Amino acid sequence: MKKKWLNYIIFILVASCFIFVGSITLDNFNSYVQKLIARTMQVPGFWILYIDVALYVGFGILIGLDYLIREKRKTGKWKINISKFIIIGFPCLVFASVVPISIGLQITIGSFMVRGLNIYMPLFKILLGYTIVTSFYKESDTEGI
Repeated sequence: MKKKWLNYIIFILVASCFIFVGSITLDNFNSYVQKLIARTMQVPGFWILYIDVALYVGFGILIGLDYLIREKRKTGKWKINISKFIIIGFPCLVFASVVPISIGLQITIGSFMVRGLNIYMPLFKILLGYTIVTSFYKESDTEGI
């Protein structure tokens, strides 16, 4: 029982640090990108647009690590829940990538789409990370006996 409490406390501390450092990093990053675009009138490299995506997906993975650790303790072969990834993960990947891809390829998308999706972008990115982690599971060797 004491170990569970300690695990939860450690998780909260790590998640809090991740959120704190991530928000500072994103604020500095957004400021840097805006200054870069204003100064050079060019969109930064394609890779730089995915730093934001990587931070939120990383947070989703952090949330799902508890599940993955529990699955690791089980015996059996690792499997991937393809239907879960296709139904939940792929749409999240698409929505999380709309703005960076459109900026990187210099494609104009409707402002209503950017404004409407912009509110939910962090949610899509976090859900993508969580779905990636929880799509892996171990199939028990004793099933079917």
